Amino acid sequence: MKLEHVELIIATEKDAADLLELQKKAFKKYSEKYGDFESNPYHMSEKRILFSINYRYGKYYKIINNSFLKNTFFPITIIEYKFTF
Repeated sequence: MKLEHVELIIATEKDAADLLELQKKAFKKYSEKYGDFESNPYHMSEKRILFSINYRYGKYYKIINNSFLKNTFFPITIIEYKFTF
């Protein structure tokens, strides 16, 4: 079995263009198949990617495999509040 070097790195604003390009490649076939709709990630703008990169309750993470950007993911932190009356 060949082990590969994989890193998870928090994306920064400098990564926005690369993330947008990767996202467009990943969702192009869905845009072609299902058409244009507002929530399709294929149509996300660089401004929206920058917003997500700087979002306080979630971060884009880059998945780097052997020094190449392979994928991204965007987990969101869910905060539970307990109210006492």
